[in-house]
Amino acid sequence: MELQINDKWFLVKVDPILNENGNYNGAIHFISDITERKHAEESLLQSESHLKQAAILQGIIFAHTDTDLRYTWVFNPHSNFDSDSIIGKLDTEINDNEGTRKLMLLKQQVIDTEVTQRMDISFPISDKEDIYDVIGEPLKNTSGEVTGVSTSALLITERKLAEGELLKTSERLELSMDAGEHGLWDWNLDTNDVYFSPSYFTMLGYEPGELPMKLETWINLMHPDDKKTIVSEVENYVKNAQAYEVEFRLKTKDGNWKWISGRGKFFKKDKDGISHRAV
Repeated sequence: MELQINDKWFLVKVDPILNENGNYNGAIHFISDITERKHAEESLLQSESHLKQAAILQGIIFAHTDTDLRYTWVFNPHSNFDSDSIIGKLDTEINDNEGTRKLMLLKQQVIDTEVTQRMDISFPISDKEDIYDVIGEPLKNTSGEVTGVSTSALLITERKLAEGELLKTSERLELSMDAGEHGLWDWNLDTNDVYFSPSYFTMLGYEPGELPMKLETWINLMHPDDKKTIVSEVENYVKNAQAYEVEFRLKTKDGNWKWISGRGKFFKKDKDGISHRAV
């Protein structure tokens, strides 16, 4: 029996004492302080509740399947389905399409390899395509034998669409830069890593990626006379997140100097106004 006294919890166990005739002759009481265990259990319940709330808000679906790939447990299924209609079935029995077949293939790979698998899978649902980031992990018993697969599926449709649009924009920008012999650089002010676009290299006679993606690369290529003023000038503009346009000379691969018009227009700042990125 568990007993609470004020803010303490105790486990009380009573064992009877019997005489030689088997008659009751008293009892032995064992009392253990289980306060820490109870607090741990309460914390665990709160954590599980928070996890479930987060899963629902983020659109994460959790599920278990056995080694035959039939569902044994589902949490937070898509609104088109309910747990009762899913338990005991294969994905293709619920809805046979390319997405569910890929999902079953992922689960089978988990069972065959006993290794976690991950894949972005698109499912046709409600006259549209929903994309999920699916992670499959092996379920094992106490003997280490695989008894099924645990999956989590995070809805990432909007993110993937945004990534697609960003890629298109980046490709268009790169094409326009190549046509006009323009180069893009993206400066991480926290690490001094700099992304130089392929055209940035080629306009100087280098192969894309031939030089380190570091601020020092830009500085080392600059003409000594320009370096005296331009570097500190640009650093000051960037520090204050001010748009700028400067002209300087960079050394080409064949040793000549090329005049460059450098412009900075985009800055990423935090809530305190500190710049962390310049393009």
